[in-house]
Amino acid sequence: FLHHYFMWLVKEGDIKENPVSNIRIKGIQRKHLHQFLKKEELDKVYWDYSPAGSTGLRNKAMLGLVLFQALRIDELTNLTLKNLQLKEGKVRIEGGRKTNARTLALEAHQVLDLLQYITDARKELLEQAAKDTDQLFTSSGTGDKLFNTLQYILSQIKKLNPEVKDWKQLRASVIAYWIAVHGLRKAQYLAGHRYISSTEEYQQQDLDELRGDIDKFHPF
Repeated sequence: FLHHYFMWLVKEGDIKENPVSNIRIKGIQRKHLHQFLKKEELDKVYWDYSPAGSTGLRNKAMLGLVLFQALRIDELTNLTLKNLQLKEGKVRIEGGRKTNARTLALEAHQVLDLLQYITDARKELLEQAAKDTDQLFTSSGTGDKLFNTLQYILSQIKKLNPEVKDWKQLRASVIAYWIAVHGLRKAQYLAGHRYISSTEEYQQQDLDELRGDIDKFHPF
């Protein structure tokens, strides 16, 4: 509005130049907030997912680390055997370019799932592919990438719950739950966020405010 007003004054000869010509005021930028799934929905996805065979054990173990520890996909695929502390019921996540290192507690059933995967399924997968690696999760083929596997798991769990959109949504849902139960600071540690502002983006009230803005400015 000011820009147009001063331009009119310049045109009328009242002033020589527009004093706000180089000023750009940007609106508040919000990151896209995911549609959070409730803790009960996350648990149900896990327990309803029952794939068979060695690849099935691997896939369920991977899914659990997203649904209960909110691991990023790159953190999941970078895990090695050394990161597991099964006797203590914990997993160590190394820090990365965007995240801090942290040690997270495993659910009791995860310890059993991971132990079964390591002792049976993982060995079988390595033998089938003739591999020798300390990578925790390995593909059944000759490559070391898990993109196709992760896409397959995602397609399966979408059938269990059509509200599931992607891996980022699942991680976001867990973080939102942590904030509600543990508060921002502990959720920040659990999520591996370097800055508290990153954790604040997952607060449920922010989602409620965004929905309020939509209802206010775009009523149906």
